[in-house]
Amino acid sequence: MADFVARRLRTMPTPHRPPVAARRKLRKLGADIRDARRRRKLPMAVVAECAFTSRSTLQQVEEGDTRVVIGIYASVSFQDSCSVRPARLRAL
Repeated sequence: MADFVARRLRTMPTPHRPPVAARRKLRKLGADIRDARRRRKLPMAVVAECAFTSRSTLQQVEEGDTRVVIGIYASVSFQDSCSVRPARLRAL
């Protein structure tokens, strides 16, 4: 019986809706990430590549989507460590 319950818990999605304050903070963080990217004139493709994620996931981050894993937010936030060369930007 315990094995059945454990197996069932692993496969059942847990419905979770973060509190309003948390959603608001993620939207603000996403907007800050987008503003920083735009200030640096970096295309989404370059930032996504530096953060080892897809362009669509970066778009979700910039929208403050709560379904994105927090580690992705961290990767995108610290994308400054990626060495982006001007020639690479012109190629895109």
